[in-house]
Amino acid sequence: MSLTRLAAFAWREMRELWRDRARLTSAILVPAALLLVVGFGLSLDVEDLKYAVLDRDLTPASRSYLEPFAHSRYFDYRGALDSPRELERTLVAADVTLVIDVPRGFQRDLVRGSSPEVAFWLDGTLPFSADVAAGYVAAMHRAWVRSQRPESAAVEPVVETRFWYNPGLRSAISFVPGLVAALLGMFPAMVAAMGFAREKELGTIVNLHATPLGRLEFLLGKQAPYAALGLLQFVVLLALALTVFRPPARGDVTALVALALLYAWALTGLGILVASFVGSQIQALLITMIVTMLPAWVFSGVFTPVTSMSGPAQAIAAAFPTTYFLDACVAVMTKGLGGGALAGDALALGAFALGFDLLALAPLKEQAP
Repeated sequence: MSLTRLAAFAWREMRELWRDRARLTSAILVPAALLLVVGFGLSLDVEDLKYAVLDRDLTPASRSYLEPFAHSRYFDYRGALDSPRELERTLVAADVTLVIDVPRGFQRDLVRGSSPEVAFWLDGTLPFSADVAAGYVAAMHRAWVRSQRPESAAVEPVVETRFWYNPGLRSAISFVPGLVAALLGMFPAMVAAMGFAREKELGTIVNLHATPLGRLEFLLGKQAPYAALGLLQFVVLLALALTVFRPPARGDVTALVALALLYAWALTGLGILVASFVGSQIQALLITMIVTMLPAWVFSGVFTPVTSMSGPAQAIAAAFPTTYFLDACVAVMTKGLGGGALAGDALALGAFALGFDLLALAPLKEQAP
């Protein structure tokens, strides 16, 4: 293999990519726009929860019980209800998500030392939001009970939950590292596949048969500009993630950039492998999108942890590089790690880069000298 021929071919490919300004611009701007749109639009935060109150007791004790809900940022008071019939109508109409139903005799039972029961009616149309709201309600209830009866803390086990890496429970902090990995898991492969398919479609790839270029030189020279473009895409996404969404920790960014280059190289090899079997840019785009989108968004752990997936799903996750790069992004951008913590992901990404290149060499036999 001649490094001089490889460099000359990579330079030629870079110039071809530079001339195609539309593809170059879209390759950089589209992932950045998607990161902003999805990062701001996709939120599982449950705040300003609309609630109403059916206070059947109307005593100082019942008002004391309800007061913390009115001053919490998680709840948005929408008024008092007069009857159980109005309670049902309000929930059915989706005017509120929660109704707090304080029974008659609440203060009396409290003075006697009894345990009055309070009903919380939740709209379960969105199970996740309802589950989070139920957690908020339970926490508020326990806090009020202990403020009234400090001795209850002595008989109840005290469990304190701390969220080390996302204490504010912000959805953006949870999702953005995964979004960076998932978006980068699609575009380098698609751009490389379209570039290779374009040469086949136009017939210009035939000219390469008149050169002394070997298959390995052809593959590496073809990949290099698209891997560099993928690295540029990552730098733009990383800059947006760090400046706009402000993750709580910043680990070894230099190591993450190095892993991004391995990741982009693996994906460009996958894109060229796919394009070797198709005859047009549209086919290359569609097939590459299918091959990369499903593993990147469904099986890599963006929304569902890989450890909670079943056997076949875990096998798919382990067979695609996005899973490992997502782990690295979370380690650096959320946990502030680096160095040795990224070694396993680096080995996996390097194995994918080598494996996809070896797979792409065989079909290149008919398309490059």
